[in-house]
Amino acid sequence: MVFTILAAADLFGNKVNYELDFPHLPTMIELREKVEAIFGSDANLRRPAGVPASPFAAHRMQTFDDRVELWVDLINENQLQDYSQVYVFQRETQWHKEVQSKIPPPIKAPAAPLPVPVPVPPVTMPFVPVPALPSGSPALVPSVLSASPLPTAGDFYVPPPSIGHAASLLPPVASVSPAAEVVPVPVAAVDVVGEASHIEKVRIVFDELDATRQRAIGKTDWVAGFLRVQLSEYAADLFEKTALGESVVSFEKFQRFCEIYPTVLDSLYYRSRDYWLMKRQDDSITASQKTLEVLREKESEARSAVAKAMADAALQEEKVAVQSAEVSVAQNRERDALAVLEAAGQETERARQSLTQHAAELVATREKEAIQIAALAEAQQAAETCNIKKKMAAEETARAQARLQEIMKLLEEAQGEVAKRQELEAQAGADAISAEATVTSATVSLETAQTDTKLAHDRLTVAEQELVKAQERERECGVVHIQAKDECIRQLAKKESEEHELLICKERVNQRKVAEDASSRAVESQNQAVLALETEKAELQAKCDRTRTEEMPLLDQEVRLRAARDNLEAEEARLRTDHQTFHTTTGRANLPSPRGVIPSVVPTESFASPYRGLP
Repeated sequence: MVFTILAAADLFGNKVNYELDFPHLPTMIELREKVEAIFGSDANLRRPAGVPASPFAAHRMQTFDDRVELWVDLINENQLQDYSQVYVFQRETQWHKEVQSKIPPPIKAPAAPLPVPVPVPPVTMPFVPVPALPSGSPALVPSVLSASPLPTAGDFYVPPPSIGHAASLLPPVASVSPAAEVVPVPVAAVDVVGEASHIEKVRIVFDELDATRQRAIGKTDWVAGFLRVQLSEYAADLFEKTALGESVVSFEKFQRFCEIYPTVLDSLYYRSRDYWLMKRQDDSITASQKTLEVLREKESEARSAVAKAMADAALQEEKVAVQSAEVSVAQNRERDALAVLEAAGQETERARQSLTQHAAELVATREKEAIQIAALAEAQQAAETCNIKKKMAAEETARAQARLQEIMKLLEEAQGEVAKRQELEAQAGADAISAEATVTSATVSLETAQTDTKLAHDRLTVAEQELVKAQERERECGVVHIQAKDECIRQLAKKESEEHELLICKERVNQRKVAEDASSRAVESQNQAVLALETEKAELQAKCDRTRTEEMPLLDQEVRLRAARDNLEAEEARLRTDHQTFHTTTGRANLPSPRGVIPSVVPTESFASPYRGLP
């Protein structure tokens, strides 16, 4: 598994951002080594003409913390995640200044060459004027202090180039020839890498005591400096011995003082360093506590946001419940309207079936009427035929009687024919009477059929009216059902909208809870950082107190020995003066030397103690 870190730095005014791949989560040492190797090689290639070669040194690193959305100091590899953005700060010098600009997109890092040590020849530094600082801000403090969310001991927070400008930690210096005069350059003891040399300690402590930047230390500044490092009991006496009757101590006199009192120099140097380390620890703790307060405010805001989101979600749940009830009412109305519509449809269907039945009965009645009409016509035709036959028989009877009258002779023959004709006439009369009865019966049946037809027609009319009413009722129920259905759809849509809003509220609650948890974790982490800084400060304070306690006998011994040595030298000087006076008084000095040899005269200064550091 490849673990990638995005590392950016400023190389001679240009921001460079590289992707650094590691086989696993790198430790701080591994990250620093790879960063210095990659950027060191690139810096050598980019170095402008006239700029001396120097190794790339990561002074400190910062990473962007997504939880608090701030750049924080990188003090532990556990702060790193895959593709974390890291910014590497170098110590600012004459040749390097942080330029404010955006960090470019990352690119693949070139292969890191084997580190080659670059020899840096020792040079002496001329004094560069430094503006006077406000009271309480000696040269050991960098010119710009910025609070860091997660500061470390002995380090300052400098905003990354994308959000601020870097502070100048050291004034610019220029190299000169070795023959140039050796004068101090203000350098902070806490900024010295490794063990400082004697001359560096001299320059740093002198600059520490020279609060007015007048290149001379007055008695007030001297006492204040000794008081600051808890050596006030030696301040007045050592100032008088160093100033030699003057009101200020120059750098040359201070150099002589440091050669005479090396233990006091070391004590001043290390106690000053410890003092400003403690000061930086206090600043870091203060900044961390302020950040903790901000994080706690954010945590409180997150909790308030969670409570508000939960209240909104509860209110939204009530709205959803009310809307669910509205939907239930609308659905019940729709079901009722649908039931009424179905009943109206069934009623319409029954009316339609009744109408069809009555129409069929009317058709059947009309068919019966037609049959009766046909039977009546047939009976009337048969009656007419019988009447015709009766009339013809009557005419034949009349003709037969006439013939009987005319022909009496044929009476016997005619009587038989008459009898037959009479029988036929009687039969025809009976048939006529039967036909008339049939006509009467057919007339009665026709009237009955006509009555039935009228009744069937009336029933058909009533059925048609009932069908029209049922159809109108069905249309009205259909309209009511459609309205109920539309209302149900609207209520369902409103319910879905409320449920969607409820989901949004619940998601907002979850997000607020996640933010609250993140704020709580950030508060806990920051609280742990503050506790760690306070513990580190307490340990450093205890260590400093133990060191000072163990150091005091050495300081007392050195001061006493120096005082004894001064007294001895004063006695020695008086002895030599008395001896020279004796020679002058006795005349020994005026006697000629044997064989004209002039004796060598040893200067008085040659008998001075070599510990005084005089030439």
